[in-house]
Amino acid sequence: MLILFVYFILAITDCDCFRLYHLEEGNNNKNKEEVMGLISSLLLCLSTLVVALLFCLVFYIKYVNRYFKKRGMYFDGPSLSLTSLITSAPVQKSFSSILADLYTKNKEHKVVGYLSLWKKKVLIVDLKVIRDVLVKDFDMFQDRGLYYNKEVDPLSAHIFALAGHEWKTT
Repeated sequence: MLILFVYFILAITDCDCFRLYHLEEGNNNKNKEEVMGLISSLLLCLSTLVVALLFCLVFYIKYVNRYFKKRGMYFDGPSLSLTSLITSAPVQKSFSSILADLYTKNKEHKVVGYLSLWKKKVLIVDLKVIRDVLVKDFDMFQDRGLYYNKEVDPLSAHIFALAGHEWKTT
């Protein structure tokens, strides 16, 4: 979809940055005009591409906000303000410290939605909801998506990371 959108924008603006230019020897002014035309068309294509990518980013953030709002969950992630987009840039923190900060910041909510590398995830904060998930609705949530590798790191294959039949036989 993004490729079609960018192609549509380039077709509308009549951007000819994908054409092959041959500079002929001879008239120096003509060569300068061709080079300037090439540079201006490349700048037009580049600016069109940047605008298209920004449009797609805004559309994705709106989509994620609506996704969690429709399900009645609070979303703790980037909004459309410039300061929140800048402050949500990747930092050098461990995943557990990021989740701990998310938990302490959103204790008033029962369930918090967040993004983890463009994947929508949920952090359950309320103890009653945690109990319901782990006891009553466990068969729906048994595959948690946690990484484990029995051969390389046997300790990572604990009961909270195992999924499906492996979990039941442990």
